[in-house]
Amino acid sequence: MIDCCPGLCNADRVVNSPKKTPLKQCFRASILHFTGDPWLADTDKEQFETFEYISDGYILVEDGQIRGRGAWNRTWDKQKRIKRDGEKRSWRVIDYTGRLIVPGFVDTHIHAPQTEILAAFGESLIPWLETYTFPAEAKYSDYEYAQKRYQRFVQELLRAGTTTALAFSTRHPRAADALFEAFSKYNMRSIGGKVLMDDPVNAPEILRDPSAQESIDATEDLILRWHNKGRNLYAITPRFAPTSTLKQMNLTGELMKKYPDVYMHTHLSESMGEISWVNWQFGGKVEFGADKDRLVQGERREDASGYLSVYDHFGMLGPKSIFAHSIHLSDAEWKRLGETESTVSWCPTSNHFLGSGLFNAAQAVKNAVRFGMCTDVGAGTSFSMLRTMNDGYKALKLGESWVAKIDPALKLAGIELGSAFCKSQPNWPECGVPANDKVLSAARSFYTATLGGAKQLSIDDKIGNFETGKEADFVVLNWAGGREFVGDRMSDAYLTGGTEIERLQEKLFVLMMMGDDRHVEATYVYGNKVFPFLQH
Repeated sequence: MIDCCPGLCNADRVVNSPKKTPLKQCFRASILHFTGDPWLADTDKEQFETFEYISDGYILVEDGQIRGRGAWNRTWDKQKRIKRDGEKRSWRVIDYTGRLIVPGFVDTHIHAPQTEILAAFGESLIPWLETYTFPAEAKYSDYEYAQKRYQRFVQELLRAGTTTALAFSTRHPRAADALFEAFSKYNMRSIGGKVLMDDPVNAPEILRDPSAQESIDATEDLILRWHNKGRNLYAITPRFAPTSTLKQMNLTGELMKKYPDVYMHTHLSESMGEISWVNWQFGGKVEFGADKDRLVQGERREDASGYLSVYDHFGMLGPKSIFAHSIHLSDAEWKRLGETESTVSWCPTSNHFLGSGLFNAAQAVKNAVRFGMCTDVGAGTSFSMLRTMNDGYKALKLGESWVAKIDPALKLAGIELGSAFCKSQPNWPECGVPANDKVLSAARSFYTATLGGAKQLSIDDKIGNFETGKEADFVVLNWAGGREFVGDRMSDAYLTGGTEIERLQEKLFVLMMMGDDRHVEATYVYGNKVFPFLQH
């Protein structure tokens, strides 16, 4: 057991990737990656079959791509270069014996301009946005400020072992340029976009787009400038329905049709207050002060009583649509997400911090809705995916054990699945939805933060595991993270599993419950070490 990370103890700088990817590297360590989906497995044995673990193994990296993997040959011990059978050229050995190499973490929803408000007193979502978020994002009208802050943002991602992120910028086009420039500096596989928000009432003046058409024109310019340029991808990014006019929403849907390979990234059903706000605005409740011109009436139903139906009306659902949070969804909304192959991003630290609610993983699995894990930041409290797994376990456990006890009360209230109320109000939040009954195991955690996130973002053909030909983004994890107690807890004397895989599961669970960025010994992007800067 290694109790101090080389580099973590001696350096903490994140630096630019070398201009040229090193040739023919062989990384020795314990290797873990997923080839199947443990959410579809019920027993531990079935979950074990969804991943490959090599206790003393290697991965081969050349030209930024995975070229192979396997068990270490002990005849190679102490050799600085190795050759496999039949090979003419040798591979340079980088030895991480005693550590664990996993694919780079994938953060499927994060706000890049919110690093400076992380851990700001939360209250609830809407007051938090008005007090901290909007003023902070307004500063990004200054391009040089945006450059400086986005450099810090990307460095913190890499420090935490996150190699791919789907990120909000702000409404300022030049700030979006600064974000992509920061991603490109480290050659990261990234997705981002300029925020769309033009409503004269709900979008604060300091962050309001000049007009719906100008915002769409600026977005299209950014798509042409950044989408599929290097490893960058673009997401059309309406903040959420209340901050956009009907015209901007309509133009967003039209732009999605014009560029079907571009993503759409927004928020959905994060809090009950947000849902009420949307239903008030878009449901035509004129008697309560809503603007009658904002009434949305789609072909699928006469009213617009569900939050998701607003996005649906404008043609904004589909395989490349990402809806962050998606907590308080009705049975009908879960089904509609599945029908359209839309995806959701699960942000447990943020949901806990703002008291928003509990994600229902069981409904996502039941309806075949792809989902990944996300930190959110700044409503989230850490860039670390390990700490996010910790909160994720608690969120699902609360649903599985505590919320489940409330279900009988729903029946007494007449809002259980199949009730007359739910039939008349099919989009009432969580109407007809049983409590989550899925538990977040270690296998499900690491899957969701790696291959699961890649699948959600439709880039699992490029990243997410160590299949030959995929891009070489990976993290070297130090089991103890420089903390003697954590190393002691993971020692064989205190593990109860009878097999190597059972003990691995125990150690991974300890890592996700007690770990953070201190356990990230090194981060590699496209075969280059970008954190920390130490020469092998």
